[in-house]
Amino acid sequence: MRRVDQNTLSADIIVVGAGIIGLMTAKNLADSGYKVFLLDQQKIGQEASRAGGGILASLTPWQQDPHVAELMRRSQKQYFHLANELFDSTGIDCEYQKSGLIVLDQAITPAIEAWMTQSTPKPQLLTPQQARQYNNSISVKSHAIFQPNTAQIRNPKLIAAIKQYLINKPGVRLFEDTPVERLETKNNKIISAHAKGDRYVAEKFVITAGAWSKKIMQLLNMDVPIKPVRGQMLRLKPKKQPLRQIILKSGHYLIPRKNGTILAGSTLEDTAFDKQTTEEARIELWQKTLDMCPTLSTAQLIDHWAGLRPANALAKPIIEQVHCIDNAYLCTGHFRYGLTSAPASAALIKSLITAEKNQDPLLNAFKGPYSQTTEQQTISTLTNPSEGVLET
Repeated sequence: MRRVDQNTLSADIIVVGAGIIGLMTAKNLADSGYKVFLLDQQKIGQEASRAGGGILASLTPWQQDPHVAELMRRSQKQYFHLANELFDSTGIDCEYQKSGLIVLDQAITPAIEAWMTQSTPKPQLLTPQQARQYNNSISVKSHAIFQPNTAQIRNPKLIAAIKQYLINKPGVRLFEDTPVERLETKNNKIISAHAKGDRYVAEKFVITAGAWSKKIMQLLNMDVPIKPVRGQMLRLKPKKQPLRQIILKSGHYLIPRKNGTILAGSTLEDTAFDKQTTEEARIELWQKTLDMCPTLSTAQLIDHWAGLRPANALAKPIIEQVHCIDNAYLCTGHFRYGLTSAPASAALIKSLITAEKNQDPLLNAFKGPYSQTTEQQTISTLTNPSEGVLET
């Protein structure tokens, strides 16, 4: 027997998934005058968007797909103004700052040489002595690359600011703890989303559900190559802040926050929807921390948490209209760079939703493969909740 829906609620556009991509998409649409509902299966922005470090740059730009690099470049140009806009509107300081980034002991390959030559401003190749002039607490064995314009943002503050901005915005409603259980379709269109006994109706639907996007798409009998990849992080409290710049070595990083703490990250683990933290990861991250900055040996470990990134088999996001569904759109699969590329990704998906003339040719780079599934699926929940307390 089918449960009878209690209420029917209507919007112009419904966004499913309230991480940073969904939040920025909702903001862009609301700023254009649309009535927007934003639905999430838990509290706003509690997954990868909050669990990450907030570095607003690629960790390996010399290896980056050029289209993804352009997505990041556009977003980086917007973040300073976005942070100021949110502060003026909400009073919440997102702690945007140009910390700079120092890459330690990176072998200089032809690809890195080409990237350094083409970059503006040009990164600086430093001897160990020169690197320690920037920061005498770091351990440099061969040389370092300094990127002075690399910025960071305190992602929990950013999420809180956008959430408050949307709460204050006429025509926007946020629905937390509202997992979508069914998508009703007719004539190649989504008619409504069903969640917690209520029916949500809109002209258009946007799926920005991160690692859960695959499960949402399966409600449409479609499959996309998105899977969760766990990343674990530590938060440290040193007696005195030894770092001024972000430090990076072999995929691990240290991020100094304005409040004196340091984030140490991160792991890459294929563990499905398991967010449990592990002792093995804690030891690995601690060892990598001391390898980069030995003076942190006396730092206090405050928190240890995990988040699930939406990895894409294509190694780049999917930003497009859903195949065979006339009023549904997909913006997901950003992996480690959702925060870094959110403003530009939201702008691209908005241009599709609103059918803007002269579509950006960059959209052609973010089309994803689909396959049909034989039956509709149910939404997976976490195998193990994160044991850590996320940064605030």
